[in-house]
Amino acid sequence: MLGEGTHEPSIAAAVTSHNRSFTQYTARARAQGHREEIMSTPKDMVTELMQEFKRRSGEREPQRIIFFRDGVSKGQYMQVMRDELTAIQAACQVLTPTGDYKPSIA
Repeated sequence: MLGEGTHEPSIAAAVTSHNRSFTQYTARARAQGHREEIMSTPKDMVTELMQEFKRRSGEREPQRIIFFRDGVSKGQYMQVMRDELTAIQAACQVLTPTGDYKPSIA
């Protein structure tokens, strides 16, 4: 258990499921600065996960993205939601540069 005064890094992680029964997953994790609650590379992680989803699903993009977030203080929630939603949307543009890919994001 970590005690007070430690300077261990925070871990940011993202996970995607690949099938309708939610039994196949891919995850990405990154170490961040101590007590850093805002993800520093959300676009990169989401892009990697979406590319893996597409590879595993026969080149189909995800139709729906469900975004859960934990570990953020109430005071930072709106900023985090804006920043990370923007990163997800940017990852969608990387996946299909034509700009016509706009999945449902909840």
